[in-house]
Amino acid sequence: MRICVPLFISMLALDTFAGEPHYVYPYNWMAAGELVRKLTAEPVSEQDFLQRELANHYLNGIKDGSQGKDWCFKEPILPHELNLELAHAIKKSLSSARSKENAAPVFIAELKKRYPCIQKNGGLKRPV
Repeated sequence: MRICVPLFISMLALDTFAGEPHYVYPYNWMAAGELVRKLTAEPVSEQDFLQRELANHYLNGIKDGSQGKDWCFKEPILPHELNLELAHAIKKSLSSARSKENAAPVFIAELKKRYPCIQKNGGLKRPV
C-alpha cells in the first residue's frame, strides 16, 4: 500500500504534464463514436450486451446531470428509447474528428437541439 499511493500520485503528475486531460479515474469518459457504436450495434455475444448496458448507463448519467439545465423533456420517453433516438441521430452526422471527442458534449448538444428549455422571466420553464 505504501508503494501504491506514491506511484499513483506520480502517475497523475506525469499525466498532467503530458498535456492530456486530467482524470482521477482514467475510464470515466467515452468517445462519441464509441458510445454511438455501442448503442446502435446489434449485440451478438454476452460481452456485446454488457457493453450496450454500460453505454446506456453512461448516457443516462449524462442526461441526468444535464436535464433541466441544458435540455428539458417535452414528453415522457423511456430512457433506452431516448438513448437510441440520440445515438441514431448523431450517427448520421458524426464526423471522424468529432467521433474521437468526449461523448458527453456531443450528446448534450443533440439533446439541446431536440429538447430545448424555454426561458421565461429569467428562469427555466420545463416544457410539458
